[in-house]
Amino acid sequence: MALIEQRSALICQLRAALQEYYPTALKAFEDWTARASWALVERLATPQVLVAAGKRPWEKFLHTHKLYHSKDLYAKRLELFAAAEQFCGSAGVTNAKSLLAVTLAAQWRVLEDHLDRYREKIAELFGRHRDHDLFGSLPGVGEKLGPRLLTALGDDRARFDSAEGLPCYAGTAPVSYQSGQVRQARLRRACQKGLRYACIYGPTSAGRRVRGRRPASARSARKE
Repeated sequence: MALIEQRSALICQLRAALQEYYPTALKAFEDWTARASWALVERLATPQVLVAAGKRPWEKFLHTHKLYHSKDLYAKRLELFAAAEQFCGSAGVTNAKSLLAVTLAAQWRVLEDHLDRYREKIAELFGRHRDHDLFGSLPGVGEKLGPRLLTALGDDRARFDSAEGLPCYAGTAPVSYQSGQVRQARLRRACQKGLRYACIYGPTSAGRRVRGRRPASARSARKE
């Protein structure tokens, strides 16, 4: 299992545990790939500990993780923290699930540290590649999408016979469908779907990022 898939599995397990005893954490944080979300579970592991900590530690926590840019979201989180005990599980459930949550958070931290090393190595290799400037200069391409495109397309300049071959391979060139009086364009089935996702949804999602929130979901494509 890839490291990203392991992280996704940990997030699913943690969200399931929090749903049973700590729903306030899920309401306060949407992006559970962010370190701040997991830090809350590690430092303030139960609703009771959170409420007992008080407002000043809450504010310090939010400022430490730079979660003060959106005033509305900042105030909403403080309000949720204050009422955390109103929406929690029984004492037995809280004791059991909080231990599980803290264990998952510790596993996530180790995994995330390894992912950071992978990212640093990928950025280093991408920066030394001869086609770095070519892929890095594309509109909407950042530190993640650039290496991904280079890996998918390779550096063989003679790989495609014509310019039309690349969008067909990537799945960004539609195909026409006709049946009776119906004629329409559809997404290409025979393509590199991972590359198509990177080309279409990566820049779209990045362009819609709002500070303090998760990226807006790209408009869903019609299933093939």
